[in-house]
Amino acid sequence: MLHTAKRNKSDAMLDIVQLYLESGGTEPIDLDTLARFAINNQHWNKKGSKLLQLCKREFSRAFREQYHNVPQGRHVRTYHATKNRTV
Repeated sequence: MLHTAKRNKSDAMLDIVQLYLESGGTEPIDLDTLARFAINNQHWNKKGSKLLQLCKREFSRAFREQYHNVPQGRHVRTYHATKNRTV
């Protein structure tokens, strides 16, 4: 049962990602921007301090569980973290 509850939470976080993209959000997704979107639009509601940090952590966990198959037959993460390099 515990695994099901965790999966439902991840599904809810991924639903927020979809709302973000539908509202004009861009990819690659910046967790800071995504978390601010979720909090400001009341898609993610928690109480306490460090809301932004907690929201980003929950998105990060949901992203780690999301996989898909690529044409080469590999099973890869859908949302893979990358460093933003500015020149």
